[in-house]
Amino acid sequence: MEYYADLDVSLQFVSICVIDGEGKIAFERSASCEAEIITST
Repeated sequence: MEYYADLDVSLQFVSICVIDGEGKIAFERSASCEAEIITST
């Protein structure tokens, strides 16, 4: 199955969304724009 990912990055937050090939959300999360926090999410 194919998955597509998108990152919406601002100065304070990054929003992460992954959808499957049918367009259903498989993962969605917002995190602070700090590398340690993003990689542990």
